[in-house]
Amino acid sequence: MVRRVSSLIFAVLLLFPALISAVDRSKFRKCSDMSFCRRNRNLLPHTAPFQMQPTLRFSERSILGEIWNTQDNVPLTFELRFYPKGIMRLTVLEKEGLKPRPEVPEVLMPELTPIAYELLSHDHDGARIRIPGSNAAISIHISEFRFDVLVDNELVMQLNPRGLFNFEHFRTKQATPVTPPPPASGDAASTPSDATQPPPMPLAYPADTNDMWDERFGSHFDHKPNVSHVPLGHPPTPTRGLTTGLFWFNAAQTFIDVATTTEGVDTHWWSEAGRLDLFVLVGPTPRRVLEQYVSLTGLPALPPLFAMGYHQCRWNYRDMNDVAQVDAGFDEHDIPYDVLWLDIEHTDGKRYFTWDKNTFADPEKMQNQLAAKGRKLVTIVDPHIKRDPNYHVHKEALEQGYYIKNHDGGVFEGHCWPGLLLAHRPVWLSVSASVAVLCGCVLIFFKVRLPGLSGCRDLDLVFLRWVRACHMDETIGQQVTDDAHPTTDRSSSYPDFLAPQVRQWWSRKFGLDQYRGSTQALHIWNDMNEPSVFSGPEITMPSDCLHLNGQEHREVHNIYGFLYNLASANGLAARNPDERYFILTRSFFAGTQRLGAIWTGDNAAKWEHLAATTPMFLSMGISGLPFVGSDVGGFFGNPNEELFVRWYQAGAFHPFFRGHAHIETKRREPWLFSDAATDRIRSAIKQRYQLLPYLYTAFYNASRTGAPVMRPLWFDFPGEADLLGIDDQFLFGGDVLVKPVTQEGQSSMAVRLPGSQPWYDLQSGALVPSGTVTAGLTMDRIPTYQRAGSILPRWDRPRRSSRPQVFDPYTLVIAPDLAGRAAGSLFLDDGHSRAHERGGYWYRLFEFANQRLSSRAYPAPNPADQAPSLAPVPPALQVPSTSTFAPPRIDRVLIRGVGRLPKAVYTHTFHGQPHFLPSHTHKRTHAQLTTPGGTRTPLRFELDPAGLTLAVRLTAPTVEDWVMELAM
Repeated sequence: MVRRVSSLIFAVLLLFPALISAVDRSKFRKCSDMSFCRRNRNLLPHTAPFQMQPTLRFSERSILGEIWNTQDNVPLTFELRFYPKGIMRLTVLEKEGLKPRPEVPEVLMPELTPIAYELLSHDHDGARIRIPGSNAAISIHISEFRFDVLVDNELVMQLNPRGLFNFEHFRTKQATPVTPPPPASGDAASTPSDATQPPPMPLAYPADTNDMWDERFGSHFDHKPNVSHVPLGHPPTPTRGLTTGLFWFNAAQTFIDVATTTEGVDTHWWSEAGRLDLFVLVGPTPRRVLEQYVSLTGLPALPPLFAMGYHQCRWNYRDMNDVAQVDAGFDEHDIPYDVLWLDIEHTDGKRYFTWDKNTFADPEKMQNQLAAKGRKLVTIVDPHIKRDPNYHVHKEALEQGYYIKNHDGGVFEGHCWPGLLLAHRPVWLSVSASVAVLCGCVLIFFKVRLPGLSGCRDLDLVFLRWVRACHMDETIGQQVTDDAHPTTDRSSSYPDFLAPQVRQWWSRKFGLDQYRGSTQALHIWNDMNEPSVFSGPEITMPSDCLHLNGQEHREVHNIYGFLYNLASANGLAARNPDERYFILTRSFFAGTQRLGAIWTGDNAAKWEHLAATTPMFLSMGISGLPFVGSDVGGFFGNPNEELFVRWYQAGAFHPFFRGHAHIETKRREPWLFSDAATDRIRSAIKQRYQLLPYLYTAFYNASRTGAPVMRPLWFDFPGEADLLGIDDQFLFGGDVLVKPVTQEGQSSMAVRLPGSQPWYDLQSGALVPSGTVTAGLTMDRIPTYQRAGSILPRWDRPRRSSRPQVFDPYTLVIAPDLAGRAAGSLFLDDGHSRAHERGGYWYRLFEFANQRLSSRAYPAPNPADQAPSLAPVPPALQVPSTSTFAPPRIDRVLIRGVGRLPKAVYTHTFHGQPHFLPSHTHKRTHAQLTTPGGTRTPLRFELDPAGLTLAVRLTAPTVEDWVMELAM
């Protein structure tokens, strides 16, 4: 009997229980506050008036059909298209709509082209089609209006099995309301609902009531000239360890109900506006789903090396002297870092692209001083523009007509940072940072049931509970006088980044000729880009605002932050086309992985917020967003010493590693607690820098396949069902397992080590069996392990930033499995330019077997194995023609678990002959290395006192083939 398993949504909001927070929930709408949500949540199964027509039209690259609304006699069209490697797309639109429903822009890769499919069967009730490039098929059932997805002839997904499809076409307000029929009998218990909601309606369209057209929330009024909503029901089906994905491609406000049933997890999706546009990713493995997803939305960018180092931020460093003192403090306390950040107070009165002339009088000098040490500066640039007639950015936007409009056509004005009184604990809330991936464009993995997940309602509130974890202050928004720039208007307006000409205009602002005082060492932080509007409904822009193309903001809300981020990123790229830039964003959407890093917003110095980081980052990583992080130490509040240290120890293994704090918190640079805390934080940050070659290689792999840098255990061990519920530990790059300490005063903790092979303690090298083990805890470190069968590259020379490290020799740490085998890779280039896109890099494969360590070029990928639409991997150059970078050598090899001293160790290169000297009875000996030129160099090797690690000293070329052999 095939074991029936359930679906689990691995998306940004649904991976873990909600946290308790101090969010003022009254500021944010629930489903019961929105007419479109109430109507669609209360639909009864198989009562919506939609029927699929019996005639299907088959063309070479698509399948077309019609769906009729039998209540209003409105025809809809649906289209099935197929893409390489197992991707199917379903879109539904009005056949002749009142107005167009544009596709969400700039997300899908431009080269995405439908391909031919194979029609397996066709009759009066539907058809069965093979999904190209896979062992999957789709069955269309006309009479039941249902789509079944099968992999290896096993049902893995169904679309609309409960008949909840409901497409509210665009229409104008009726003069005479339609009287709804009485509620139908039936059991709707499988669909969660608010206790305050009215009884379920059996029809797709209930009464044409006022809240359907004009809706009030608090003091805000939402005008709806046209109404349109798009829901869909989708439940899981039995699988046998298969993984599939669903990408809901919609930028409007979206709800997803998740309910556990006897057969699995049932989901119900509905969006307030836009088109029904979804992609089915047939997998059938987690890696394959991500490859399919990034072929649609783009590969993650390879960040510059400095972006993977430690970042130091605060709201705000006061002036140039403060910046210089903080920078010197890192050197004085021997703590490496790469980037210093400036928040909003560095500007001239919250006018972005400007500097406060009193506190940052010579910003170029400040940047050059940092750059001399290999360090960078990041400044914040937000999308709200201060309405000052003397401010050049506002003046240009107003003259060119680039601002978003009110529903009545006037320029929209709202309150944000410019001209506001910063009273006690001001806070903004980043709703669309979640809905961009969850409600806007969810990438879903279907696997098995998550213990304790019984349903997820009002996802905006779930997001607020565990991401923002803060509270609103009513004093935000009070006007203050800016005596230096007296104006009559203190509000902000918002450029319409949906318009290509506005994005181009904004991109030009990052040029050195326009962003005066900036240099090539300056990079950008995009914040408040949901967009945040303190005076708006739900602290954001009203839904009835109008974009330049006539679309209401409700249709595109969740794409606004991404398009703003895209315009900023394009500006940085144009500033220096040969260099990689760094950019950070708070709001994001599918495709943000192409641009840069994401952080999860304003958290608090609480243990539960530290605990929340792991499931948050795991969710984002498997949603195609590998470069993620949080405010280390917590943005709000003052952490105690233990929490502060534990956060740094965890943050050292997060893809993006930045300390940040609120303006009203105590100063908390890493050396401002006790000497013991400083030592521990220094150790954590230095370990981060030691592992940068390994992390850089992991980011390179992500840039080729989409594989997350920080990933759940089940991603690499899909056959172990109990791993699916583990979200408090993770794999860092695939070969390092980390379990952060997230409770105060812990002395021990259980750690699950997956697989059949043992693991090695990352620091001591001690062998640890797989399974569940108890790890004893000290304040000096958190449990970390290296996978048996892996080889990790490291930099072991301490430096004050990552820039000089690229010239340092490498250490290879070999952790043999039970068969004595191990393998690992190393990607290396200059760390900053785009030369790698033209082949200016090396990618090496290290293999250890039969007591022999070999180094060779990593085999070129088979084009047939690459994800669809991925650009071909350029062949690695032996000497990059576009770079003067000379790769360093390997000077040490550590072999774990050897247990005894070998008789000898020798190496030989492709051109040289091996030469070795036998070891003696003591622990240290010498060997000989023959280099390509024939010069013999003495080598040393020794066994550590505990007999856990053999250390070999050598001078081996990193980018040439060679072999090192142990004579045991």
